[in-house]
Amino acid sequence: YEEGRRLADVPLFDVVVGERREGDEVGDDERHAEYNAGTNLLEADDEDVERFMFEYWVGPKEAVQPSGVQATLYGVNGKAFDPGVSVRACGEGRVHEWRVVNEKNGGHPFHLHANHFQVVSWSCDGGEAGCENHDYDVGEWRDSISVPSPGEVVVRFRTGKWVGKTLAHCHVIGHQDRGMAVGVDVGGECEMMYA
Repeated sequence: YEEGRRLADVPLFDVVVGERREGDEVGDDERHAEYNAGTNLLEADDEDVERFMFEYWVGPKEAVQPSGVQATLYGVNGKAFDPGVSVRACGEGRVHEWRVVNEKNGGHPFHLHANHFQVVSWSCDGGEAGCENHDYDVGEWRDSISVPSPGEVVVRFRTGKWVGKTLAHCHVIGHQDRGMAVGVDVGGECEMMYA
């Protein structure tokens, strides 16, 4: 948010894929499925898994225009999206486990650009009973998933298919536009920018 500018006028992010391997096309699900063929990240050695908690955050209403118009702020891990800050993911071959938490009532589907993920587990109100609205099973590969409300989904993905800056966010566009997203910088040395 920049004072004096409407929220809709403030660019939130640019997604740039830095490098590709010869023959790869960004968004090519067939090649991505081939990259993960026979892969079961559920069996990855726990010592080799990088863990991160991605918790949806609903903040207070704040003025977003000079006229005083207010809107609810959204974010991840208590912070609204900052295009200059990334959650750092590691280079080729690293397995990441993200615990995507939704403690508030309301839907917040999770979407990860450039890297499909495998569902490790999910829970709703302390267990699977009463979570009739989920549309996935443990072990499935996805790029978007409904997070139970309240509840959580644990996913794993392996980096290395593409490197560069990308995004993970709530797939409700109004929530994403008000800050419910994080930048992901894939490549280089492993470093967590914030948690």
